[in-house]
Amino acid sequence: MKRKQLTITCPQDQGEELFDLLVELRDNRYWNISKFCREAITEKLERMELLK
Repeated sequence: MKRKQLTITCPQDQGEELFDLLVELRDNRYWNISKFCREAITEKLERMELLK
């Protein structure tokens, strides 16, 4: 079964800091980064009233 994938890129001056923070959360707090990103995107879309 194939899953749909989403790749997110950041501007060079912002990307490393964001990536490092996500890796730290994954390693130190055992967060599932994929789940975290899905929930964050869903929350933002709901606040913008684009997703019901």
